[in-house]
Amino acid sequence: MVDLRRTESAGFIESDAVPLERLLEMDRGKILESLFSMDRPLAGMPRLAIRSESEIKFCRGRILSAEDLQGSGEEKINDGTVRVYSACGRFLAIGRCEFSAEGALRVVPKKVFCRPEECPG
Repeated sequence: MVDLRRTESAGFIESDAVPLERLLEMDRGKILESLFSMDRPLAGMPRLAIRSESEIKFCRGRILSAEDLQGSGEEKINDGTVRVYSACGRFLAIGRCEFSAEGALRVVPKKVFCRPEECPG
């Protein structure tokens, strides 16, 4: 073997890449157009939306319950890692859904990507 070249990683393919030389020649608008959303690599994780009044609490590290979730309450939620979004669809965090022995849901923030003052709620 003479060469080893990675052509795909975490769902990104080589043709998605922008060479550094070309990036340096681009204006700010074009650079922003070439960026992917930061939740794209997490697309395989289930998505969970929280009520607007719970967003700041969650961004500050507070554990949420089922009452803090947006939706009808009939959605199937399993234990595990989830993508957490604001009521208006903004990606906020990676969280973990856990159930107590009594069956009560807890959503624990694991990695929050916005400061509380940036939360739309």
